[in-house]
Amino acid sequence: MTEKYVEMISTKSGTRWGVYPKKDVRGATGYSGKRFEFEDDANRYSRMVQAAWRDYNDSLRDNIHIPSRTVDALIHYYYTTNEFQDRLRKHSKLHYRLSLKTCAEITLEGSTKPFGSYFFHRVDAKTADKLYARIKEQHSEHRAAMCMKAMRRVWYVCARHGRTSFDNNPFKKMSIAALPSRKVRWTPDQIDTFVKTADTMGPKYAAVGTMVLMCYELCQRPVDVRKIAWDSIKQGDFVFTQQKTGVQVQIPMTDALEKRLKTLSRSNEYLNIVINPATNRPFDRRLYSKYAAEIRKEAGLPDHLKIGDLRRTGATEMAHSGCTDDEMRAVTGHQSRDVLSIYIVPTAHMARTAMSKRQRKAY
Repeated sequence: MTEKYVEMISTKSGTRWGVYPKKDVRGATGYSGKRFEFEDDANRYSRMVQAAWRDYNDSLRDNIHIPSRTVDALIHYYYTTNEFQDRLRKHSKLHYRLSLKTCAEITLEGSTKPFGSYFFHRVDAKTADKLYARIKEQHSEHRAAMCMKAMRRVWYVCARHGRTSFDNNPFKKMSIAALPSRKVRWTPDQIDTFVKTADTMGPKYAAVGTMVLMCYELCQRPVDVRKIAWDSIKQGDFVFTQQKTGVQVQIPMTDALEKRLKTLSRSNEYLNIVINPATNRPFDRRLYSKYAAEIRKEAGLPDHLKIGDLRRTGATEMAHSGCTDDEMRAVTGHQSRDVLSIYIVPTAHMARTAMSKRQRKAY
């Protein structure tokens, strides 16, 4: 479904999607009109604009009837503060808003009213634990952890502004275990089997095979790979800007990719390398995930293998080969060594290499 403010635009290079909020919306939210290559990205941007517009209107509604001593009132006040309005990035605002909406609307076990209607001075550690358990049960452990982080922030900011007390933050020190980072990696045989199987299943599946190979060889996210264009290849290097971080990377062409790309034909409408032949358009996330699942099933590969794991697989292989942090960051685009470490899965070979280097240095 196309979101509000989204328009389809026909250009010489193909269909594009524009998000054009009204003048008063742009002025109030700071979001300008913007064009996107994919409808999914335009819809996502539109939802952010709409959320910001609702937040703005809520902050102006002096006649809104929210009992002043309720959790809803604290959340509403938090939305009007500088800590929310000015110090959070647009994506963070959206995530906080969604998390707080989940908290406010959920009904705790044994209760008949939503949590947002609770008097905030009566919310204690036991109630916070019940809220966490309920969200975890109805949604997920990840959603529950994010919601507790958001509520803790609301209580803290409101305490700074004299609405609550620093000594009475029921969401502080909840001892919620950090979610384990994903460590799944593909083996070279699994990648080879996936691509070969995809090639036997037809052109649209073969395109997903190309995408898998590019994610692996270039150590990039699927969202970046499906947007890499033919003109991104400059003098034998892939040169493009990552969507999530805005970092530009320049990665040499590999033999496997060069061989693969020679077998591909170019679209007349789109410059993207990975195109769905069934629609002659770039893949959206749902569709390539669906095709990938069908390929895994046909190939007899484990269901837990995800295309997003190929970035971790390639990064770990670089570390396994003795690459330095800076060399790996030049490929992955990570700006911080700390963040890069999340993608690296330590192996026994790395340990042996480290001990070998240590012994050589000692003597």
